[in-house]
Amino acid sequence: MKGEKAEYMIPLRDLFSMTETRRRVRVIKVIKNFAFKHTKNKNIFVSPEVNEFVTKDSESFPRRVDSVLVKRDDAVWVYLKDGKQLALDEKKAADAKKKKEEEKKKAEKKETEKKEEKTKEEKEKEEAQKKLLDEKKQREQIGAKAEMK
Repeated sequence: MKGEKAEYMIPLRDLFSMTETRRRVRVIKVIKNFAFKHTKNKNIFVSPEVNEFVTKDSESFPRRVDSVLVKRDDAVWVYLKDGKQLALDEKKAADAKKKKEEEKKKAEKKETEKKEEKTKEEKEKEEAQKKLLDEKKQREQIGAKAEMK
């Protein structure tokens, strides 16, 4: 899987060689194995929408599932291609991303303000040191003139 999102059609034909009771148990395992095969990631989560779609009619299972695999953080999520859950989760992820960006901007502003304050303080200290050095030089010059006389 290249990128963070990919569409796949997951074949469930291997399940039809099993009995009906074994199919119910194995259907999610088949979907997870397919996702692992294509993403090489062990953290795989199947959305409830996919689970409902696959098991809604216990007598007849679908032959294939149109799905979307989405990588988020260290996990892979399996959604239905035209499902509502995918749209909701994408919206939540986009909102979270915006919030993180806003927080970063606020943090950067605070850092720049702190740096500006530090530079102002450093400039004031440097000016104070220069004044002290100038006063010392003037005293030394006055002392040297006094010694010459």
